[in-house]
This record gives sequence, C-alpha cells and structure tokens, in this order.
Amino acid sequence: DILGDNLQKINQAQLQNQNSLWQRMRDGFALEHRQTKEVLYWEKRYGSPKYFNIIMQNAAPYLYFVVTEMERRGIPLELALIPIVESTYNPNAVSPAAVSTGMWQFLAGSGKRFGMTINSDLDERKDIVKSTRGAITYLQYLHDLFGSWELAIAAYNWGEGNINNAVTSANSKDFYSLDVRDVTKQYIPKVIALASIIQNPERFGITLTNLPNKPYFAITYPPSSVAVSDFMNQANMDATINKKLNPQYNS
Repeated sequence: DILGDNLQKINQAQLQNQNSLWQRMRDGFALEHRQTKEVLYWEKRYGSPKYFNIIMQNAAPYLYFVVTEMERRGIPLELALIPIVESTYNPNAVSPAAVSTGMWQFLAGSGKRFGMTINSDLDERKDIVKSTRGAITYLQYLHDLFGSWELAIAAYNWGEGNINNAVTSANSKDFYSLDVRDVTKQYIPKVIALASIIQNPERFGITLTNLPNKPYFAITYPPSSVAVSDFMNQANMDATINKKLNPQYNS
C-alpha cells in the first residue's frame, strides 16, 4: 500500500535526521546567509571535496561536544564552524607567528582571561573542553557587547576595541557596512560559506561523512597521581587517541 510505504519513508528520513549531527547543525543555523562575492569565493575554496573531507576528519572527534555546548548556551550553530576557519579543527595548531594556539587560536592573554592555565607542562588553550567553553563565554560576552552575532564573530577575530572603533566611525552596527581590515572582512564570509556547504553539500559535489549525533568522548577527572600510561590502559585508549583528546599536556 502506497500510503504505508510513504509513511515508512518519512519515518526513516526523520530517524536519519535525528541521528545526524549535520542535520542537528542545520536546524541550529540562525545567521543571515548573505551571498556576497566574498561568500561565493570562499564557497569555491572550501567546496573542494578533498579539502572538505580533511576538515570533516579533523572535526569528527570534537564537533558533537562543540555543538552541544553552543546549544546549551543558545548560540547559533554557525559559530561551531569558527575552529575550521581558525585551525581546521586542529587543537595542536599554532599560528605562523607562534602567538596563538589551539582549536580556537587563543592568545596567551585571552587564554588566561578565560581561565586557561599556560605553563611549561600544560597549555590549556589546546584543551578541547576548556578552550571551547572559554570561546563560547567570550563570544557570548561579545554578543552582549555589540548586540549582533556577526559583530561578535568579527570582534573574536580582530578584538572588541577595533570593532567598537569601526562601529563608531560608521555609525552603524551592520557588519557589511563597516571599514575593517581584510582578514576580518573575509572572516564572516568564511563561516557563512562553510554553513552553506553543510546546508547544501550536493550543490558542491560533497558527500558529508556520516557523523552520528552522539558523544565521541566523555569527560573524566582522574586523580592527579595517576600515570598517563595507566590512565590510557584503564580507559582502553591508544597513544594517538589520547593525544587527540588530551593535547594540552606538553610532556
């Protein structure tokens, strides 16, 4: 019976959507996706299937956690794409001038401002949990300051003082009418371009890797006296996974 078949297909599609982290992200997109010439340019750059697959591979262990934290704080899920722009979701990424590091590319000063310890043994700017929560707190603070997620993203890139000056000079809170440096001018279009690709991958000939809508890791607090090797044995983790999930330790 045709009706029965159709209902079954609809139920399967709904189940697939519930089980897909990509669909959950699409449902949480809330920014205006303006098709500016910069956005079209970055769609072409990011829209290479080979490059996008590398991004997806890098993001796979962390994306569920980032999305969940952002949903909890009521943040548009386009902002979960900022670590792609900053570091291609690599928690060990270091900027060319070696001034910022981690998935969210915190400077030492801003890392400490948001509660991250930085010393010779430990750099919590690389800590998946602490850096993500710090970045979300910072982005929320910037949104409260400027009343716009676009301006919050721009200020994340260029600093709140510079964006405040640009807003004052232009007497406008529309990001697209501000006079900003080129890196910042391209920054929001990069985020929007990535969101467009996730929203409509077929248009770019991209098949999104199946990312299940479930946690990749759990957070645990072992006693500080435990040896790393014992911790890995007890958690049944090999050294590669341990380094991927706990990159903050320098030794």
